[in-house]
Amino acid sequence: MIPAIRVSGLVKTYPARPPVEAVRGLDLEVNVGECFGLLGPNGAGKTTTLEIIEGLLDPTAGEVEILGLKWGTNDTEIRNKIGISLQETRLSDKLTVRETVTLFRSFYSVGIAPERRPSAA
Repeated sequence: MIPAIRVSGLVKTYPARPPVEAVRGLDLEVNVGECFGLLGPNGAGKTTTLEIIEGLLDPTAGEVEILGLKWGTNDTEIRNKIGISLQETRLSDKLTVRETVTLFRSFYSVGIAPERRPSAA
């Protein structure tokens, strides 16, 4: 069975003097249907790891697979399969509801068009 998430040799280093190593050689596997959490103190690399898994950050080294698909090769397919709930979501005060729905709909290649109205029951 293909794992939901597979991370191998994950490294994230931020340039600084000295460089900041946020994630150092992480190996991780989460199976489909499994409930998994990352625990650790502030600065342990939890958020960085999740942002790499979500495709929001690029790793310095290592591989990430989501449902057997690799970031950097299958980006569109992965984005169409996953949903993400960010720590903070701030909707723009300058966008209308329709514009906000259109923005979020644009993240996926398939779905209901924002202009479509539900049919009467």
